[in-house]
Amino acid sequence: MRTDKKLTQFGNVSTEPNLEDLAAALRNMPPEFSWNYCSADHCAIGVANRMWNTSCESVGLAKDFDIDPGDVWEIFYGVRPPITLRTLFGGKHRRMMDVTPEHVANAIDNVLRARKLT
Repeated sequence: MRTDKKLTQFGNVSTEPNLEDLAAALRNMPPEFSWNYCSADHCAIGVANRMWNTSCESVGLAKDFDIDPGDVWEIFYGVRPPITLRTLFGGKHRRMMDVTPEHVANAIDNVLRARKLT
């Protein structure tokens, strides 16, 4: 992975998409960014897109981040396929509008931790 950095509204990040920088950005959201999990422009996918011009769909995100498509679902949707809204981010009663940047950052941590164990 390249270590070149660039300045974005989410801080100084690698020039290549990477999960570590995305998790850090999600944990330190700038006040001008309006988080809304129900909108691709204002959720973690939107943050990644603004940082690196990444895809906004799961197959493209898997390629952009060089991760398994199942990891994309776990990170950005909180579950492995198949999903339902009832299982989103492990909350049987969680509403999409209740998903926070921290939920997604924690999912990134879980995927990275599992990757180190294999």
